[in-house]
Amino acid sequence: AGGRTPSDFPLAALDQSTVDILVGDGRAIEDVYPLTPMQGGMVFHGLSQTEQGMYVEQATFVLDGVTDPARLAEAWQRVVDRTPVLRTAFGWSGVEEPLQLVRHGVRLPVRQLDWTGLDAADELRKLVAEDRAQGLDLAVAPLMRVTLARVSPTEVQVLWTFHHVLLDGWSVFQVLSDVCTAYAGQPLPTRPPFRDYLAWLAGHDQTDAERFWRAALAGVEGPTPIPGDRASASVPCSSEWLPVHLSEAETARLDAFVKRHGLTHNVVLQGAWALLLAAYSGHDDVVFGATASGRPAEIAGVDEITGIFINTLPVRVAVDRGAGVAAWLAGLQAAQAEARRHGHLPLAKVQGWAGLPDGVNLCESLVVFENYPITAAEAGHGLTVRDLSARETTNFPLTVVASPGRELVVDFGYDPALFDASTTTRLAGHLLTLLRELTADGDRPVGAVPLLSPAEERLLGEWAATGAEPPSRSLPELFAEQVR
Repeated sequence: AGGRTPSDFPLAALDQSTVDILVGDGRAIEDVYPLTPMQGGMVFHGLSQTEQGMYVEQATFVLDGVTDPARLAEAWQRVVDRTPVLRTAFGWSGVEEPLQLVRHGVRLPVRQLDWTGLDAADELRKLVAEDRAQGLDLAVAPLMRVTLARVSPTEVQVLWTFHHVLLDGWSVFQVLSDVCTAYAGQPLPTRPPFRDYLAWLAGHDQTDAERFWRAALAGVEGPTPIPGDRASASVPCSSEWLPVHLSEAETARLDAFVKRHGLTHNVVLQGAWALLLAAYSGHDDVVFGATASGRPAEIAGVDEITGIFINTLPVRVAVDRGAGVAAWLAGLQAAQAEARRHGHLPLAKVQGWAGLPDGVNLCESLVVFENYPITAAEAGHGLTVRDLSARETTNFPLTVVASPGRELVVDFGYDPALFDASTTTRLAGHLLTLLRELTADGDRPVGAVPLLSPAEERLLGEWAATGAEPPSRSLPELFAEQVR
């Protein structure tokens, strides 16, 4: 095996015959190590789903200040050369669990186009669709590619396609920052390697975490779904997206509310989603998935490491309708802080501790609050990133992704095989109403927070004025029938 032995890859715990199978003569392989909990789930879905684009991200943005696209392509390659995670593929032949293989000499596919004088928006739509159809092969590094399209003498439209199994949102902006640094001809920052996190995980005791999750999920009867418009035989996935937002004034009120009560934006979002699930399901004990940043403070320089640290774990919420809103959210925030202490485990393992039957997913919706250094790639190099957008497909029927800013933007992902666009629009509207109303009065009882907008309340009032006997269905179901 070219002199490579199991001792060269201590985190992978391999025998010699497996080393021979995975690395061959060893000259092309820099390192081998296991997967993080989140990567394990993503690779499982990537290998088992017929949906080729599962967890493939397409980031589009305009980079202003680029006078030499060829030098920009070289800058991307320089960052790939310096960043192990960008040279990583996955191997599963002859091993019980897939492994990460960091390769030497990986060339980044960079395509250069000239859209000068063309309709850039139309060209981008066609390019994104064409690119998505290509997919990415988990066994082949790099799990990313870049298209650079000249749109003006100083502007380049970028399409950066990469697999989420490599990078979390924080690391995406680290890579963009490093590319801008490299384009400016400046030295790249020295970042600790991603393997430091894998080493930390290997030494992390799971006993306390198992005890915590067994107690936290005791008595859970199953997931909390939102009834769809139809059943689907296919594997659920959020592949269509609907963006909605709070106004600047509403976002300012949200900001003031969380500051006044010592809360986070994330817990308000989770509280609103819990109330929406309770309203639509008719249950006050609800469960959904949430993504946490997962960067352990014990690792030196952890915020500088490029890789994927996030993890998705269940959130169980008891909707206490008699509690004040601020007090209820504070309790949810405290529970989430405790859950994060035990958050470095695969979702599949946690689901097993919930005692649900095999094949039953504990979470049928996912809530994500993104809080990234969006302007990090702009600093000091004469380049500006604008019109940034990113889309992916997740393995949840519903995915809610909120991004902070002057206006809180909420991207509502849904499975079109299960939900009509009109249903998703209604769900998104109800979530925005809950976000507005939750932050209106911290002393208001949770049970008094309305789900419906004033216009919907008027419509239902008109319906009730007919004197008809109300059917025994939930308020959202009644409203849905009225507007169909």
